Amino acid sequence: GVKILVGHQSRETYMGDNSFSHGLRLVGVKDFIDSEGSSCINPVANLSKARSQNTGGTVSINTTDCLACSGCVTTEEAVLIESQSAEQFIEKINSGDYDAIVVSVNAYSRSSIAAYYNISVDSVMGKLTTFFRGIGIDQVIDSSIAKEIYMAQTAQEFVDRYYSEDNLPMILGMCPGWVCYAEKSHSKLLDTLSTVKSPQRILGQLIKDHYSISGIPNNRIYHASIMPCFDMKLDAARDDFCSDDALGYQEVDCVLGTNEIMGIIEQYEANFASLEETPQVPIFGDINSYDMSIVKGNSGGYLEYIFRYAAKNIFNIDVEEIEYKQGRRRDMAEVILEVKGEVKLKFAYAYGFKNIQNIIRRMKRGDLQFIEVMACPRGCSNGGAQLRPLENKMEHLQLVNQKYNSHSINKEVSERAEAIMNIWKSTTSSEPDQFFNVKYKAREEEAKGVSVQW
Repeated sequence: GVKILVGHQSRETYMGDNSFSHGLRLVGVKDFIDSEGSSCINPVANLSKARSQNTGGTVSINTTDCLACSGCVTTEEAVLIESQSAEQFIEKINSGDYDAIVVSVNAYSRSSIAAYYNISVDSVMGKLTTFFRGIGIDQVIDSSIAKEIYMAQTAQEFVDRYYSEDNLPMILGMCPGWVCYAEKSHSKLLDTLSTVKSPQRILGQLIKDHYSISGIPNNRIYHASIMPCFDMKLDAARDDFCSDDALGYQEVDCVLGTNEIMGIIEQYEANFASLEETPQVPIFGDINSYDMSIVKGNSGGYLEYIFRYAAKNIFNIDVEEIEYKQGRRRDMAEVILEVKGEVKLKFAYAYGFKNIQNIIRRMKRGDLQFIEVMACPRGCSNGGAQLRPLENKMEHLQLVNQKYNSHSINKEVSERAEAIMNIWKSTTSSEPDQFFNVKYKAREEEAKGVSVQW
Protein backbone atom coordinates (compact mmCIF):
# COMPACT_ATOMS: atom_id res chain seq x y z
CA GLY A 1 0.00 0.00 0.00
CA VAL A 2 0.96 3.64 0.36
CA LYS A 3 3.13 4.61 3.29
CA ILE A 4 2.92 8.18 4.56
CA LEU A 5 5.90 9.81 6.24
CA VAL A 6 4.85 12.75 8.37
CA GLY A 7 6.50 14.24 11.40
CA HIS A 8 9.22 13.21 13.78
CA GLN A 9 10.34 9.58 13.77
CA SER A 10 9.68 9.24 17.50
CA ARG A 11 6.00 9.58 16.65
CA GLU A 12 6.00 5.88 15.81
CA THR A 13 5.40 5.38 19.53
CA TYR A 14 1.95 6.84 19.02
CA MET A 15 1.14 5.77 15.47
CA GLY A 16 0.16 2.43 14.07
CA ASP A 17 0.01 1.31 10.46
CA ASN A 18 -2.92 2.22 8.23
CA SER A 19 -3.67 5.51 9.96
CA PHE A 20 -6.00 6.65 7.19
CA SER A 21 -9.54 5.31 7.02
CA HIS A 22 -10.28 2.42 4.68
CA GLY A 23 -11.87 4.85 2.23
CA LEU A 24 -8.44 6.33 1.54
CA ARG A 25 -6.47 3.09 1.69
CA LEU A 26 -5.60 1.50 -1.64
CA VAL A 27 -4.67 -2.07 -2.45
CA GLY A 28 -2.17 -3.22 -5.06
CA VAL A 29 -0.69 0.23 -5.63
CA LYS A 30 2.84 0.01 -7.05
CA ASP A 31 5.44 2.70 -7.62
CA PHE A 32 3.82 4.43 -10.54
CA ILE A 33 0.40 3.42 -11.75
CA ASP A 34 0.25 3.78 -15.50
CA SER A 35 -1.78 0.75 -16.41
CA GLU A 36 -5.00 0.98 -18.37
CA GLY A 37 -7.72 2.68 -16.37
CA SER A 38 -5.44 3.39 -13.40
CA SER A 39 -3.41 6.44 -14.41
CA CYS A 40 -2.91 9.23 -11.89
CA ILE A 41 -5.86 11.63 -11.89
CA ASN A 42 -3.86 14.52 -10.47
CA PRO A 43 -0.29 14.19 -11.80
CA VAL A 44 2.58 16.20 -10.45
CA ALA A 45 3.86 18.74 -12.97
CA ASN A 46 7.22 18.05 -14.58
CA LEU A 47 7.60 14.60 -13.03
CA SER A 48 10.95 13.36 -14.23
CA LYS A 49 11.14 10.47 -16.66
CA ALA A 50 13.52 8.66 -14.34
CA ARG A 51 11.03 8.71 -11.49
CA SER A 52 8.13 7.69 -13.68
CA GLN A 53 10.16 4.67 -14.76
CA ASN A 54 10.85 3.81 -11.12
CA THR A 55 14.59 4.31 -11.23
CA GLY A 56 14.78 5.76 -7.75
CA GLY A 57 14.05 8.89 -5.78
CA THR A 58 11.08 10.08 -3.79
CA VAL A 59 8.42 12.27 -5.33
CA SER A 60 7.24 15.22 -3.23
CA ILE A 61 3.56 16.03 -3.77
CA ASN A 62 0.94 18.02 -1.96
CA THR A 63 -2.03 16.73 0.01
CA THR A 64 -4.56 17.16 -2.78
CA ASP A 65 -2.37 15.17 -5.16
CA CYS A 66 -2.12 12.30 -2.69
CA LEU A 67 -5.32 11.96 -0.71
CA ALA A 68 -7.81 12.91 -3.43
CA CYS A 69 -6.09 10.66 -5.94
CA SER A 70 -7.22 7.25 -7.13
CA GLY A 71 -3.75 6.45 -8.41
CA CYS A 72 -0.21 7.04 -7.15
CA VAL A 73 2.88 8.97 -8.28
CA THR A 74 5.35 7.79 -5.66
CA THR A 75 8.09 5.26 -5.15
CA GLU A 76 7.13 2.24 -3.06
CA GLU A 77 8.95 3.69 -0.06
CA ALA A 78 6.90 6.79 0.73
CA VAL A 79 4.74 9.71 -0.26
CA LEU A 80 5.97 12.93 1.28
CA ILE A 81 2.98 15.17 1.92
CA GLU A 82 4.28 18.71 1.55
CA SER A 83 1.67 21.03 2.97
CA GLN A 84 0.13 18.93 5.73
CA SER A 85 3.13 17.68 7.70
CA ALA A 86 4.69 18.36 11.07
CA GLU A 87 7.85 19.57 9.32
CA GLN A 88 5.92 22.11 7.28
CA PHE A 89 4.05 23.28 10.37
CA ILE A 90 7.31 23.97 12.20
CA GLU A 91 8.79 25.63 9.14
CA LYS A 92 5.76 27.90 8.70
CA ILE A 93 5.54 29.07 12.31
CA ASN A 94 9.25 29.92 12.25
CA SER A 95 9.20 31.61 8.84
CA GLY A 96 8.20 35.09 9.97
CA ASP A 97 5.63 35.20 7.17
CA TYR A 98 2.60 35.47 9.47
CA ASP A 99 1.25 38.14 11.81
CA ALA A 100 -1.19 35.78 13.54
CA ILE A 101 -0.76 32.03 14.12
CA VAL A 102 -3.67 30.08 15.59
CA VAL A 103 -3.92 26.41 16.57
CA SER A 104 -7.38 24.91 17.05
CA VAL A 105 -7.88 21.67 18.99
CA ASN A 106 -10.67 19.19 18.25
CA ALA A 107 -12.61 17.86 21.25
CA TYR A 108 -11.75 14.23 20.47
CA SER A 109 -8.06 15.07 20.13
CA ARG A 110 -7.91 16.65 23.56
CA SER A 111 -9.95 13.72 24.95
CA SER A 112 -7.46 11.25 23.47
CA ILE A 113 -4.55 13.08 25.11
CA ALA A 114 -6.48 13.31 28.39
CA ALA A 115 -7.10 9.55 28.36
CA TYR A 116 -3.50 8.76 27.42
CA TYR A 117 -2.10 10.78 30.34
CA ASN A 118 -5.10 10.21 32.63
CA ILE A 119 -5.69 13.93 33.18
CA SER A 120 -8.69 16.19 32.60
CA VAL A 121 -9.51 17.77 29.26
CA ASP A 122 -9.09 21.17 30.92
CA SER A 123 -5.54 20.24 31.87
CA VAL A 124 -4.83 19.15 28.30
CA MET A 125 -5.91 22.50 26.90
CA GLY A 126 -3.87 24.33 29.52
CA LYS A 127 -0.73 22.31 28.79
CA LEU A 128 -1.14 22.57 25.01
CA THR A 129 -1.54 26.33 25.37
CA THR A 130 1.66 26.52 27.40
CA PHE A 131 3.60 24.48 24.85
CA PHE A 132 2.34 26.25 21.74
CA ARG A 133 2.77 29.72 23.23
CA GLY A 134 6.32 28.71 24.01
CA ILE A 135 7.13 27.96 20.36
CA GLY A 136 5.56 31.13 18.98
CA ILE A 137 1.84 30.37 18.55
CA ASP A 138 -0.37 33.41 19.24
CA GLN A 139 -3.59 31.65 20.17
CA VAL A 140 -4.77 28.13 21.06
CA ILE A 141 -8.51 27.54 20.96
CA ASP A 142 -10.98 24.69 21.27
CA SER A 143 -12.98 24.02 18.11
CA SER A 144 -16.33 23.32 19.78
CA ILE A 145 -17.89 26.63 18.74
CA ALA A 146 -17.57 25.64 15.07
CA LYS A 147 -19.13 22.26 15.76
CA GLU A 148 -22.12 23.99 17.34
CA ILE A 149 -22.52 26.22 14.28
CA TYR A 150 -22.26 23.16 12.03
CA MET A 151 -24.90 21.31 14.03
CA ALA A 152 -27.30 24.25 14.03
CA GLN A 153 -27.03 24.73 10.27
CA THR A 154 -27.18 21.01 9.43
CA ALA A 155 -30.21 20.50 11.67
CA GLN A 156 -32.05 23.32 9.91
CA GLU A 157 -31.01 21.91 6.53
CA PHE A 158 -32.63 18.61 7.50
CA VAL A 159 -35.87 20.31 8.55
CA ASP A 160 -35.99 22.20 5.25
CA ARG A 161 -35.44 18.98 3.29
CA TYR A 162 -38.07 17.17 5.35
CA TYR A 163 -40.74 19.73 4.48
CA SER A 164 -39.72 19.87 0.81
CA GLU A 165 -39.33 16.06 0.63
CA ASP A 166 -36.15 16.71 -1.33
CA ASN A 167 -33.05 14.47 -1.36
CA LEU A 168 -33.98 12.24 1.55
CA PRO A 169 -32.54 10.50 3.40
CA MET A 170 -30.04 13.23 4.19
CA ILE A 171 -26.60 11.72 4.79
CA LEU A 172 -24.14 13.57 6.99
CA GLY A 173 -21.33 14.89 4.79
CA MET A 174 -18.85 15.80 7.52
CA CYS A 175 -16.52 12.77 7.28
CA PRO A 176 -13.98 13.28 4.44
CA GLY A 177 -13.19 9.57 4.23
CA TRP A 178 -16.85 8.83 3.54
CA VAL A 179 -17.16 11.79 1.13
CA CYS A 180 -14.10 10.65 -0.83
CA TYR A 181 -15.58 7.17 -1.12
CA ALA A 182 -19.01 8.48 -2.13
CA GLU A 183 -17.52 10.67 -4.84
CA LYS A 184 -15.57 7.75 -6.29
CA SER A 185 -18.05 4.92 -5.84
CA HIS A 186 -21.58 6.25 -5.23
CA SER A 187 -22.01 9.48 -7.18
CA LYS A 188 -25.77 8.96 -7.30
CA LEU A 189 -25.85 9.60 -3.55
CA LEU A 190 -24.02 12.94 -3.66
CA ASP A 191 -27.24 14.96 -3.78
CA THR A 192 -28.30 13.41 -0.49
CA LEU A 193 -25.17 14.55 1.41
CA SER A 194 -25.54 17.52 3.74
CA THR A 195 -24.10 20.69 2.25
CA VAL A 196 -22.76 22.48 5.33
CA LYS A 197 -19.00 22.98 5.53
CA SER A 198 -17.20 20.85 8.09
CA PRO A 199 -16.62 22.34 11.56
CA GLN A 200 -12.90 22.80 10.91
CA ARG A 201 -13.67 24.79 7.77
CA ILE A 202 -16.24 26.93 9.58
CA LEU A 203 -13.76 27.60 12.36
CA GLY A 204 -11.10 28.53 9.80
CA GLN A 205 -13.47 31.11 8.34
CA LEU A 206 -14.25 32.46 11.81
CA ILE A 207 -10.57 32.79 12.70
CA LYS A 208 -9.53 34.47 9.47
CA ASP A 209 -12.51 36.84 9.55
CA HIS A 210 -11.75 37.72 13.18
CA TYR A 211 -8.14 38.69 12.48
CA SER A 212 -8.81 40.30 9.11
CA ILE A 213 -11.34 42.65 10.74
CA SER A 214 -8.49 43.83 12.98
CA GLY A 215 -6.46 44.69 9.88
CA ILE A 216 -4.34 41.58 9.28
CA PRO A 217 -4.46 40.33 5.67
CA ASN A 218 -5.77 36.80 5.33
CA ASN A 219 -2.55 35.60 3.74
CA ARG A 220 -0.71 36.70 6.88
CA ILE A 221 -2.91 34.52 9.12
CA TYR A 222 -1.89 30.88 9.67
CA HIS A 223 -4.39 28.38 11.05
CA ALA A 224 -3.39 24.84 12.02
CA SER A 225 -6.05 22.35 13.07
CA ILE A 226 -5.43 19.38 15.40
CA MET A 227 -7.77 16.54 14.47
CA PRO A 228 -8.34 12.90 15.50
CA CYS A 229 -8.32 11.68 11.90
CA PHE A 230 -5.79 12.01 9.08
CA ASP A 231 -8.65 12.06 6.58
CA MET A 232 -9.30 15.65 7.71
CA LYS A 233 -6.19 16.60 5.75
CA LEU A 234 -8.25 15.82 2.67
CA ASP A 235 -11.07 18.04 3.95
CA ALA A 236 -8.59 20.94 4.08
CA ALA A 237 -7.22 20.14 0.62
CA ARG A 238 -10.48 20.05 -1.33
CA ASP A 239 -10.51 22.19 -4.47
CA ASP A 240 -13.54 24.14 -3.22
CA PHE A 241 -11.83 24.90 0.07
CA CYS A 242 -10.06 28.08 -1.04
CA SER A 243 -11.92 31.31 -0.36
CA ASP A 244 -13.21 33.36 -3.27
CA ASP A 245 -11.19 36.27 -1.94
CA ALA A 246 -8.62 37.65 -4.43
CA LEU A 247 -5.84 36.63 -2.06
CA GLY A 248 -6.76 32.98 -2.58
CA TYR A 249 -6.34 32.05 1.08
CA GLN A 250 -7.46 28.82 2.72
CA GLU A 251 -9.52 28.61 5.89
CA VAL A 252 -7.23 25.87 7.24
CA ASP A 253 -3.56 25.96 6.29
CA CYS A 254 -2.44 22.75 7.99
CA VAL A 255 -4.11 19.73 9.60
CA LEU A 256 -2.13 17.69 12.13
CA GLY A 257 -3.21 14.46 13.80
CA THR A 258 -3.32 14.11 17.57
CA ASN A 259 -0.31 11.81 17.43
CA GLU A 260 1.62 14.21 15.20
CA ILE A 261 1.28 16.92 17.84
CA MET A 262 2.71 14.62 20.49
CA GLY A 263 5.58 13.90 18.10
CA ILE A 264 6.24 17.64 17.77
CA ILE A 265 6.24 17.99 21.56
CA GLU A 266 8.79 15.17 21.76
CA GLN A 267 10.86 16.82 19.05
CA TYR A 268 11.10 19.95 21.22
CA GLU A 269 12.08 17.67 24.13
CA ALA A 270 9.18 18.91 26.25
CA ASN A 271 7.69 16.74 29.00
CA PHE A 272 3.97 17.13 28.35
CA ALA A 273 2.87 15.73 31.73
CA SER A 274 4.96 18.29 33.62
CA LEU A 275 3.97 21.36 31.56
CA GLU A 276 2.23 24.15 33.41
CA GLU A 277 -1.35 24.99 32.51
CA THR A 278 -2.02 28.35 30.88
CA PRO A 279 -5.61 29.63 31.13
CA GLN A 280 -7.60 30.02 27.94
CA VAL A 281 -8.01 33.53 26.55
CA PRO A 282 -11.23 34.27 24.62
CA ILE A 283 -10.62 34.93 20.95
CA PHE A 284 -14.15 35.89 19.92
CA GLY A 285 -14.88 38.92 22.09
CA ASP A 286 -16.21 37.89 25.50
CA ILE A 287 -17.00 34.38 24.30
CA ASN A 288 -14.57 31.62 25.21
CA SER A 289 -15.00 28.85 22.68
CA TYR A 290 -13.91 26.29 25.28
CA ASP A 291 -17.02 27.17 27.30
CA MET A 292 -19.21 25.92 24.47
CA SER A 293 -21.11 22.76 25.29
CA ILE A 294 -20.45 19.42 23.64
CA VAL A 295 -23.37 17.23 22.67
CA LYS A 296 -23.07 13.68 23.96
CA GLY A 297 -23.24 10.98 21.34
CA ASN A 298 -21.52 8.10 19.62
CA SER A 299 -19.33 10.17 17.32
CA GLY A 300 -19.83 13.79 18.24
CA GLY A 301 -23.58 13.72 18.80
CA TYR A 302 -24.63 14.82 15.32
CA LEU A 303 -27.50 12.35 14.99
CA GLU A 304 -28.71 13.09 18.52
CA TYR A 305 -28.69 16.84 17.98
CA ILE A 306 -30.46 16.72 14.62
CA PHE A 307 -32.99 14.16 15.88
CA ARG A 308 -33.94 16.34 18.85
CA TYR A 309 -34.01 19.47 16.72
CA ALA A 310 -36.27 17.84 14.11
CA ALA A 311 -38.60 16.38 16.74
CA LYS A 312 -39.02 19.82 18.31
CA ASN A 313 -39.27 21.91 15.14
CA ILE A 314 -41.41 19.55 13.08
CA PHE A 315 -43.57 17.79 15.68
CA ASN A 316 -43.14 20.06 18.75
CA ILE A 317 -41.87 17.11 20.77
CA ASP A 318 -39.08 17.42 23.33
CA VAL A 319 -36.92 14.29 23.25
CA GLU A 320 -35.21 13.59 26.57
CA GLU A 321 -33.52 10.21 26.13
CA ILE A 322 -32.69 8.58 22.82
CA GLU A 323 -33.04 4.81 22.67
CA TYR A 324 -31.22 3.02 19.87
CA LYS A 325 -32.39 -0.14 18.19
CA GLN A 326 -29.16 -2.07 17.80
CA GLY A 327 -28.89 -4.53 14.95
CA ARG A 328 -26.69 -7.57 14.64
CA ARG A 329 -23.72 -5.45 13.63
CA ARG A 330 -21.72 -3.27 15.95
CA ASP A 331 -21.50 0.39 14.94
CA MET A 332 -24.87 0.36 13.19
CA ALA A 333 -28.19 1.27 14.83
CA GLU A 334 -31.50 3.09 14.37
CA VAL A 335 -33.55 5.52 16.42
CA ILE A 336 -37.28 6.08 15.90
CA LEU A 337 -39.72 8.85 16.82
CA GLU A 338 -43.27 7.58 17.19
CA VAL A 339 -46.38 9.70 17.63
CA LYS A 340 -49.52 7.82 18.70
CA GLY A 341 -48.03 4.58 17.45
CA GLU A 342 -47.07 5.99 14.06
CA VAL A 343 -43.41 6.26 13.03
CA LYS A 344 -42.64 9.88 12.17
CA LEU A 345 -38.84 9.87 12.06
CA LYS A 346 -36.32 7.08 11.57
CA PHE A 347 -32.62 7.92 11.79
CA ALA A 348 -29.62 5.60 11.62
CA TYR A 349 -25.87 5.68 12.04
CA ALA A 350 -23.17 3.54 10.39
CA TYR A 351 -19.48 3.59 11.30
CA GLY A 352 -16.78 1.81 9.31
CA PHE A 353 -16.98 0.95 5.63
CA LYS A 354 -18.46 -2.51 6.04
CA ASN A 355 -21.42 -0.92 7.78
CA ILE A 356 -21.52 1.89 5.22
CA GLN A 357 -22.00 -0.75 2.53
CA ASN A 358 -24.82 -2.26 4.55
CA ILE A 359 -26.55 1.07 5.19
CA ILE A 360 -26.40 1.96 1.50
CA ARG A 361 -28.21 -1.30 0.71
CA ARG A 362 -30.57 -0.59 3.60
CA MET A 363 -31.56 2.74 1.98
CA LYS A 364 -33.49 0.86 -0.70
CA ARG A 365 -36.31 0.35 1.80
CA GLY A 366 -36.98 4.10 1.67
CA ASP A 367 -37.90 4.45 5.34
CA LEU A 368 -34.90 6.44 6.62
CA GLN A 369 -34.81 10.23 6.76
CA PHE A 370 -31.28 10.80 8.09
CA ILE A 371 -28.04 8.79 8.28
CA GLU A 372 -24.90 9.65 10.24
CA VAL A 373 -21.92 8.09 8.43
CA MET A 374 -18.34 7.92 9.71
CA ALA A 375 -15.47 6.09 8.01
CA CYS A 376 -13.73 4.99 11.21
CA PRO A 377 -15.12 2.02 13.19
CA ARG A 378 -16.44 3.26 16.55
CA GLY A 379 -16.50 6.78 15.13
CA CYS A 380 -14.31 9.84 15.60
CA SER A 381 -13.00 8.89 19.03
CA ASN A 382 -11.26 5.99 17.28
CA GLY A 383 -9.80 8.08 14.47
CA GLY A 384 -6.57 6.96 12.84
CA ALA A 385 -4.62 9.92 14.25
CA GLN A 386 -5.49 9.24 17.89
CA LEU A 387 -2.99 8.08 20.52
CA ARG A 388 -2.83 4.28 20.83
CA PRO A 389 -1.66 2.46 23.93
CA LEU A 390 0.22 -0.79 23.38
CA GLU A 391 -2.34 -2.75 25.40
CA ASN A 392 -5.89 -2.44 26.79
CA LYS A 393 -6.97 -0.62 23.64
CA MET A 394 -10.70 -1.06 24.15
CA GLU A 395 -10.52 0.19 27.74
CA HIS A 396 -8.55 3.17 26.50
CA LEU A 397 -11.17 3.95 23.84
CA GLN A 398 -13.89 3.85 26.50
CA LEU A 399 -11.85 6.28 28.57
CA VAL A 400 -11.52 8.62 25.57
CA ASN A 401 -15.31 8.71 25.26
CA GLN A 402 -15.66 9.28 29.00
CA LYS A 403 -13.26 12.22 28.81
CA TYR A 404 -15.17 13.61 25.85
CA ASN A 405 -18.55 13.33 27.55
CA SER A 406 -17.18 14.79 30.80
CA HIS A 407 -17.38 18.21 29.20
CA SER A 408 -20.94 17.82 27.88
CA ILE A 409 -23.84 20.10 28.67
CA ASN A 410 -27.26 19.38 27.22
CA LYS A 411 -29.48 22.40 26.51
CA GLU A 412 -32.70 22.86 24.58
CA VAL A 413 -31.49 22.57 21.00
CA SER A 414 -33.51 25.39 19.41
CA GLU A 415 -32.34 27.83 22.07
CA ARG A 416 -28.72 26.79 21.60
CA ALA A 417 -28.90 26.97 17.80
CA GLU A 418 -30.14 30.56 17.96
CA ALA A 419 -27.46 31.51 20.46
CA ILE A 420 -24.70 30.01 18.34
CA MET A 421 -25.76 31.85 15.21
CA ASN A 422 -25.80 35.10 17.18
CA ILE A 423 -22.18 34.35 18.08
CA TRP A 424 -21.35 33.94 14.40
CA LYS A 425 -23.01 37.25 13.47
CA SER A 426 -21.16 39.09 16.23
CA THR A 427 -17.80 37.57 15.26
CA THR A 428 -17.61 37.88 11.47
CA SER A 429 -18.40 40.40 8.77
CA SER A 430 -19.53 37.59 6.47
CA GLU A 431 -23.06 36.30 6.09
CA PRO A 432 -23.36 32.65 7.22
CA ASP A 433 -25.12 31.56 4.03
CA GLN A 434 -22.04 32.51 1.99
CA PHE A 435 -19.95 29.79 3.61
CA PHE A 436 -22.24 26.80 4.12
CA ASN A 437 -22.58 25.35 0.64
CA VAL A 438 -20.22 22.48 -0.17
CA LYS A 439 -20.07 21.11 -3.70
CA TYR A 440 -19.33 17.45 -4.29
CA LYS A 441 -17.82 16.06 -7.47
CA ALA A 442 -18.35 12.63 -8.96
CA ARG A 443 -14.99 10.90 -9.50
CA GLU A 444 -16.11 7.40 -10.46
CA GLU A 445 -14.37 7.39 -13.84
CA GLU A 446 -11.20 8.61 -12.20
CA ALA A 447 -11.25 5.78 -9.69
CA LYS A 448 -11.64 3.03 -12.27
CA GLY A 449 -9.21 0.18 -11.88
CA VAL A 450 -8.15 0.86 -8.29
CA SER A 451 -9.30 -1.53 -5.58
CA VAL A 452 -10.12 -0.33 -2.09
CA GLN A 453 -9.57 -2.46 1.03
CA TRP A 454 -12.52 -2.50 3.45
